Amino acid sequence: MSPASGDAMQTPHTGVSRTKPQRWMRAGSILISFAAITLLATAFVARLYSGSLSSVLLALVLIALCIAIFLHVRFLLLARHEHRETVNVLDATEQEYKSVFNSTLDGILILDDQGVCLEANPAALTLFGTDHGEIVGQAIEKFFAGTGDFKEAWNRFPRPQE
Repeated sequence: MSPASGDAMQTPHTGVSRTKPQRWMRAGSILISFAAITLLATAFVARLYSGSLSSVLLALVLIALCIAIFLHVRFLLLARHEHRETVNVLDATEQEYKSVFNSTLDGILILDDQGVCLEANPAALTLFGTDHGEIVGQAIEKFFAGTGDFKEAWNRFPRPQE
């Protein structure tokens, strides 16, 4: 992959949009906390003060709750937009890798830890003289034409550290 094609998938907007939803969420959480504390204070202090002060506090709580709801809805919309951008970038990357995998002239097999073929590209199918359905899901041992024991050769491959 060339550097130019890699830069096209990393948009500067993605880095900015990650902080915006966090700010919206933080502001909404602060407003909800403020509204809850004010509502709690209003409930306990309402008996001590006149009705006008408690109604002002109640109005402030309702305004804060409405703003918090707006901020959370805004956060959800931004998060959904960012999710869509991420899915689009991942889909484009997957298509690029599939294109390389399918069009390369070298045979490529993807095997699991037990040597079972998970995927094979067209060049590998030609190399083995088989169809996709005949090799995928099968143990590669079936196609081993080397001298010696397959299991011994397979066990010599380095394993990832866990």
